[in-house]
Amino acid sequence: MEVRTTHLNPIVMLQDWQCRTELVRESARAALIKRTNSMKLNPWMRPLKFLYRGLESTVASVGLADNLVYVLQKR
Repeated sequence: MEVRTTHLNPIVMLQDWQCRTELVRESARAALIKRTNSMKLNPWMRPLKFLYRGLESTVASVGLADNLVYVLQKR
């Protein structure tokens, strides 16, 4: 029925823009998620949340966010 993208990791975006092509180990990926989640929860980052939400919704609206979501319907 529908395909959309959600969520945005700014550090992954920076890595993508640097054209990194090597595979990322699962442990490195988990560490990156942990680091970015702690940044999102940091009180000093609160002023940036408005900008982050705007960027996330803009990137998702053109289908370039990090996660794919498929909405299916059984016949």
